[in-house]
Amino acid sequence: MKGDLGSGLADRWNDLRDDPSAAPADFAPVLRILADAGLVKGDEEALTTLQVGPFRVAATPYETATKDFVDVLLPSLIVGLGDGMPVHGAVAGTLAGATRCFINALRCGVVFGRSPVDRLRWAVLMHIKQRRPTVAETAAAFGEEPVTEAVAWLEAASLIRRSPDGTLESLA
Repeated sequence: MKGDLGSGLADRWNDLRDDPSAAPADFAPVLRILADAGLVKGDEEALTTLQVGPFRVAATPYETATKDFVDVLLPSLIVGLGDGMPVHGAVAGTLAGATRCFINALRCGVVFGRSPVDRLRWAVLMHIKQRRPTVAETAAAFGEEPVTEAVAWLEAASLIRRSPDGTLESLA
């Protein structure tokens, strides 16, 4: 996503949801979370030093990961949202939570990219974060995908853990 990230996310929302209601300002909470982590940069207001748009990916060691997150991983969540979900509700809930999870994963040294394996790992992590399922429930939700390998990888990366009752819990 080149140029202003807020505009890019609004355009993706409008295209993926067939709903022209999203505006760049709707995604400001997600972009501010990324700005607070130093992953994107916006203009700073003089008195508050609050980051305001337009936002662009910052030059950091995580620049590629941040681009992949904004270009691929966030839009994949937009596609999975229930019908009728308003943009402000999605941003305040699912997308802001996923953004915090992405930052926590980076802090643990885990980078998700564009590869099919990384996309599956991300999807499994988001599924676990939202539902706290068992391995069997997670595998059933993803059909033929190699979910058990993704779960094992996420456990090894310390992003999830198994509770004594067999449910999976996100640590990110």
